[in-house]
Amino acid sequence: PSTQLFNCNVMNLVEAVRSGHPCAPKIGEVDIICGGPPCQGFSSLNNYRKLEDSKNMLVVAFLELVKLLQPSYVIIENVPNMFAMAGGLVGRE
Repeated sequence: PSTQLFNCNVMNLVEAVRSGHPCAPKIGEVDIICGGPPCQGFSSLNNYRKLEDSKNMLVVAFLELVKLLQPSYVIIENVPNMFAMAGGLVGRE
């Protein structure tokens, strides 16, 4: 019952953490970060896919949040082609 959840745009949460917003979590306060990046921008079925798709940047923001908060555990959905696109750029990030 005392668990605090954040269900919001990850880019907004990253900004809140960076700025030290009083409601934002701090380093050491987070046990787990769980997220599922949108897969449309990576899908091989998407005839118009491109690395610059704004939805793809949510993955980068998710990884930034992990770097900032250093949680004990991270769960991220394994989206097919996410780590293969653009020579593995997202995977290296």
